[in-house]
Amino acid sequence: MKNKKFVCIHGHFYQPPRENPWLEDIETQPSASPFHDWNERVNSECYAPNTAARILNNAAQIIEILNNYEFISFNFGPTLLDWLAKHNPRTVEELQAADKKSLARLGHGNAIAQVYNHIIMPLANRQDKITQVKWGIANFEKYFARKPEGMWLAEAAVDLETLDVLAAEGIKFTILAPGQAAAARASNYSPWQDMRGGRIDPKRPYFVTLPSGGRLALFFYDGPLSQAIAFEGVLNDGAVFANRVRDALDKFPAEAQLANMATDGESYGHHHRFGEMALAYALQALHKDPTTTLSNYAAFLADNPPTWEAQIVERSSWSCAHGVERWRSDCGCGGHGQGWSLAWRAPLRKAFDELRDDISGLMETYGRELFKDPYQARNDYINFLQGPATIEAIHDFLRRNQAKELNQLEAHTAMKLMECSRYSMYTFTSCGWFFDDIAGLEPIQNMRYAARAIELAESIKSGSYQRKLLATLETAISNQRTEGTGLDIWRRHVWGDWIKPEQLVIEAVLPSIVNRTTVDSNFHCYAVESDWSEQAKHLSMRLFGGALSFRHHHLLLQHKFSYIIFYVPETEPVCIVSPWSESSDDKANWKYFYALLQDANAHQLRAVLTNAHGYKRVDPTQLAEETRSMLAKAAFGTVLNNYRKSITSIYDEAREAMRIFREMNLPLPRIFLTLAEIVTVDQLMSSLESLTTGDPIPHKLNQLAMQAKAMGVMVSNYSALQLAFESLLERETDNLYLHRAQNDPSRIELVNNLLDLAQAFSIKPNLWRAQNTVHLLVDSLSPGTIPEKMKPLVARLGFAPEMLSANNQ
Repeated sequence: MKNKKFVCIHGHFYQPPRENPWLEDIETQPSASPFHDWNERVNSECYAPNTAARILNNAAQIIEILNNYEFISFNFGPTLLDWLAKHNPRTVEELQAADKKSLARLGHGNAIAQVYNHIIMPLANRQDKITQVKWGIANFEKYFARKPEGMWLAEAAVDLETLDVLAAEGIKFTILAPGQAAAARASNYSPWQDMRGGRIDPKRPYFVTLPSGGRLALFFYDGPLSQAIAFEGVLNDGAVFANRVRDALDKFPAEAQLANMATDGESYGHHHRFGEMALAYALQALHKDPTTTLSNYAAFLADNPPTWEAQIVERSSWSCAHGVERWRSDCGCGGHGQGWSLAWRAPLRKAFDELRDDISGLMETYGRELFKDPYQARNDYINFLQGPATIEAIHDFLRRNQAKELNQLEAHTAMKLMECSRYSMYTFTSCGWFFDDIAGLEPIQNMRYAARAIELAESIKSGSYQRKLLATLETAISNQRTEGTGLDIWRRHVWGDWIKPEQLVIEAVLPSIVNRTTVDSNFHCYAVESDWSEQAKHLSMRLFGGALSFRHHHLLLQHKFSYIIFYVPETEPVCIVSPWSESSDDKANWKYFYALLQDANAHQLRAVLTNAHGYKRVDPTQLAEETRSMLAKAAFGTVLNNYRKSITSIYDEAREAMRIFREMNLPLPRIFLTLAEIVTVDQLMSSLESLTTGDPIPHKLNQLAMQAKAMGVMVSNYSALQLAFESLLERETDNLYLHRAQNDPSRIELVNNLLDLAQAFSIKPNLWRAQNTVHLLVDSLSPGTIPEKMKPLVARLGFAPEMLSANNQ
């Protein structure tokens, strides 16, 4: 008998875009510590673990590793996918592999698309809706090499116009919350049944009749089951999870039924630690259950086209009981602070709406002069953004869309208009309103996008964009007294991050000075060319001069600046910048400053540079946080290097004196233990960093471990050491996998020795990546060919004996 019970678990995987809009890269986010930023942290806790989720036996040994994405429906935010492709391509490769395997198994892939940067679609104008859908589809096709059948709407926020846009772009279905169903009927001749309050049956698909006359399929997820997964502890036990899913289906259904649930994908590992393991266990149990079939929406829809019609609740969402008010008013959703007001949401929305309308005005005036259709050009702009950022690509985009032959200045303006419109859409990223205060990371990030849009708009046509926006923001009041109004927040958190062209020069040059390298020709989102450079040194003082040309990867014209930097380690550098052209007399100025350097008069040189005519001083305290951090670490490193020998010498002398304490079984003085800890960490870290692939572990490190143990020195709380061991283990297991044909015992021994050394220092590295590689290695070997020395390593990495047995069968 044909199975009638189907299961589809959907994960909505998403992070808002977090890039600095002037650099197109994410800066350090201290709240994500110990990770660089929140994307990196959530990837480590959720996205990557779900590509290789562990299933354990009762002895907590690994018996299987499952790519969860192969058995769930999923969507990834396009801006998140772009970040992953750049910073963790292995995760993206596993997503792609999972989609291909599900396509082969079910005839339809598990991946679905998402509207581009997660804007609340019912609050967007029609042109933005169209662009969001087209960009989301283009991003999906880039990564999954096929057309998407479904599309996730940000916060599942929906109106009929949005559904009409989806259908017009070839999307077949979307997923909504049960509370978003207004009514349903079995056929055109049946009476409508009221479904408000979540009464819709989620086990069947529905269709909605669109204003255009077309249709779109709808799936309403199982509300109670999805709620239980996200908030009620179901992910504490994979067996409980599987049973709850089974219970959502009728025992003897008369027709095909789909138990479908939808949650934030971050539930599986980020919100709930080890949630990916519970998901893997449940997926395996359901996959092996002969009475259920793990499916996806597109596959179920293909075999079970909807016969029931539904009506939606207009302007509704899955995370606001008041429709879409969470993103424009004080509805109460998302407010957690006692007595806090959410009234700031309305002026924030109004400020960005007004800016969007002003930029739409530029699209209608300048855009109509430059493009055949400015909005069609914007829809096509995603194809440029996803390709190589070259001058040729810019000209290809313009040739496809320009209304006439453009001169260089017009072409530059046309590209600025596209960037301006892009950042206008970014201001509406939903997270800016989701939480409880305007001074949060997310609203500030949206304000930064607004600042970039304003900068570009002003460069196209001078106007009152910023003044208008700030007048509106001034009426938005933070719940934190120290933050004040939206205007105060803009001044404090946005103006300080607004990177001006002259500041960009110093941001690019300083790292090369501190690290003694050349200026990067691709500095963040800029192509950089050095027109001339000089440097001089006298005593500890260093003087650098030169000229650079900058071009944003998405624009045509260059900025040209000359610079002079006076740098003395451990002190604040003096940085001055001036516009530059071939006729500038900057080289003559360089000779003058160079002469002052030779006089060794640092005080005079600082004063002269600070007041140099025609130059603008760039205050190092206003540089990006990562640049300031680099300067501070360089200064500290200089101090540390100066004192390292002294500290080690003091420690060595004291170690002899401490022998009597150990002989008399007395606790060592705290000051000595502190010294011992500093020296041990320093020596261990420098030794680990100097190890190259295949190097044996130096004997001195084993001695260092014994000394540390004898003195009671603990270094296990140093995260840098843990990361160093993880990196080495990953590198050496990769090396083991690459050379598997040779079965070289020395490579296996090296991995074992690294594990021994970590254990000797009581350091517990995360073995996740090393385990994945060894799992691949064992699977790749022919049955019965696992080297004997490999078997203890496999067990040591936490695998159950049956994993080896399966290979030997």
